[in-house]
Amino acid sequence: ALFANAMPAEREDPAARAPLQHADDGAVHCSNARERLGMEDALLNTSTTASDAMPQPHDRYRLAFFILYLQGVGCLFPWNAFITKTDYYALAFRGSEYASSFESIVTTTFTLLGLVTILGMQRVQHLSSPRSRIIGGLALQLGVFLVIFGFAAAP
Repeated sequence: ALFANAMPAEREDPAARAPLQHADDGAVHCSNARERLGMEDALLNTSTTASDAMPQPHDRYRLAFFILYLQGVGCLFPWNAFITKTDYYALAFRGSEYASSFESIVTTTFTLLGLVTILGMQRVQHLSSPRSRIIGGLALQLGVFLVIFGFAAAP
């Protein structure tokens, strides 16, 4: 069979592989995080209340939705500005070695840069607070957008 070597002969017990350990007091511990971060106790969850039972945050003017909407537009607008200008790129690269491959080069570069950024950010996310990561990310997006706008506005 095609996947004969991919499947183990005996099924493994999922609890044996799970990094989470349930203590007698109901808390969930993660021994890998404790060892990796040098923490005495890597307590992940001490709440006895389901998240559905907790009250939702108050957002009278749907400001959180609006901010996330603007962030989506801010991320997608520069990308769409690059990929929809195929006629411009075809004219700009006419006669060069990139005339038939500029779309795949732009897409591959964008995808690889995004992957490297995500992998790098996962390695260092514990060094800063969620608030600083969010504000820093938004500031970086604004900076990139302004640079792209500056290039587009320049004659």
